[in-house]
Amino acid sequence: METDAKTILPFEESAGGNVQIDRLTLPAGATLPCQGYPEERLYYVLGGFGAMSVYGKMGQGDTYILRQNITLYFTPGLMHEIMNTGEMPMTLLVFRVRGGLVPEGAEEGVQKWTSIGRSKAVGTGFWYTDVFNLQENESAREGQHLQVWGVGLRRSQKLVGGEVLLLGDGSSTRRHAHSETDETFYILAGEGAFINEGERIPCRAGSVCSVPVGMVHCVENSGSTPMLYICITSFRE
Repeated sequence: METDAKTILPFEESAGGNVQIDRLTLPAGATLPCQGYPEERLYYVLGGFGAMSVYGKMGQGDTYILRQNITLYFTPGLMHEIMNTGEMPMTLLVFRVRGGLVPEGAEEGVQKWTSIGRSKAVGTGFWYTDVFNLQENESAREGQHLQVWGVGLRRSQKLVGGEVLLLGDGSSTRRHAHSETDETFYILAGEGAFINEGERIPCRAGSVCSVPVGMVHCVENSGSTPMLYICITSFRE
């Protein structure tokens, strides 16, 4: 019962060269072994049921239930284990962002906390977001055509923002650019186009797009159903 890993956006094809998107599929009963990774990680559960342990193996760390539309953020080096506890395969999207630092001692399981504004040292951070649970994660609206849910990050380094957005059929986001960060998109549902500096790039569920800092862009929903997508913003290495 091996995990199937597929890279859908390699580092070298991302705008800043430091973001990769993988799709992981865990068969029933399979486990992503407990370990820390050298990059920041943001997981999005696309489907299935499972459990996750942070700071150690199952039974030794803090345990969380996993299901569709849950996001998990980890700073570099933070130990975690993911297990498929359901009867069907569990699929996860993984945004991997390089350029951050592993907190001192993280390889041995030591967690280091920092106080913002008081220390230049990097700290350990984890955040669990139940995206569409409005009691825990309020959404924001831009008119009647766009609804936005935040993705929680804690003590993030190069990965500085994350959102899940619902764009109404026949609508588009406003043309805009980011002065300091690259932006990376993954389409969860629907179809439309990325419009980057006037170039129209068709997209549908499963499509990715990486937009470099300073590029004027927008997202267009040309379908007859709402479009759902996740995007992150990140600094370069």
